Amino acid sequence: MGDNAYWLEILQGDVRLGAGLRLTRHYALTALHCLHGSDADVELDLSFASGEKATGKVGERSPEADLVLIEILQPGGYAVILPPSADRAARGDVWFSPYRPSSSDPQLTGIVSNGSMQYACEGGREIEALQLDVDQPMGDYSGYSGSPVERDATWGESALLGVLIEQLPDRRDPGRASSVLFAATIAEVCRRFNYLGVGHLRAALRDVHAVELQSSAAVTSGRPEPTRAQVPQGPAEAGPVAAANAIVALLQDWAQSGVLPQAYVPALALRVAWRLVDSDWANADE
Repeated sequence: MGDNAYWLEILQGDVRLGAGLRLTRHYALTALHCLHGSDADVELDLSFASGEKATGKVGERSPEADLVLIEILQPGGYAVILPPSADRAARGDVWFSPYRPSSSDPQLTGIVSNGSMQYACEGGREIEALQLDVDQPMGDYSGYSGSPVERDATWGESALLGVLIEQLPDRRDPGRASSVLFAATIAEVCRRFNYLGVGHLRAALRDVHAVELQSSAAVTSGRPEPTRAQVPQGPAEAGPVAAANAIVALLQDWAQSGVLPQAYVPALALRVAWRLVDSDWANADE
């Protein structure tokens, strides 16, 4: 079992639906088309590269980008392996995908030909995508959708670059696929889902603040105070800046506890700063 054992296989009974990757302790990511229209109340069987198994259900969807989050219903009880640091790809990066549909299938490798392009995916919208040249001329790459794309550590720092979603048809033979694949970037994934966005973090912050108040009451009554994120208080720290600082502190706490990959903290903190500059919170309910 290697460091890239964060990928998983998604099944419904004995039917393999596709691949995915674990983003956090509680959520995995895959291409929406892999689920073949599965309803939100249908349980999915998740088989991790580590050998662990769990059940999941369809979570937040982004149909226009062909992406979906899967909620992991039993996230604890075993060592959770999370992805490597996320990064932006650059033209010429050597990439690989650790997932193979079966032991008779090759591991996909290749070169990034474009690390950040606007691509009109089959979901109907333009997304930020990686254009990937593939070393293995298979003609048909079905079965690999939803699998992670990593930078090969032999040629630079290992990093999670994206998630495979589509292959380009061969224009000379529409029945075959070319050796060009497209993957949604991790930045695109963060933009598409509320769970990974500022709105979710603000809601979580409200929950943490409620715990703060309960803990303060517990200390007053003599009960021990639990470990928690520190929420800025006092007149000098009131308002949107305080909220932004508290959310960044909460992100760090989540990363330290394994709920959120440490690599996602800088990108999400930057989104917090953008929202602050745009005054998105200026009129928010306190």
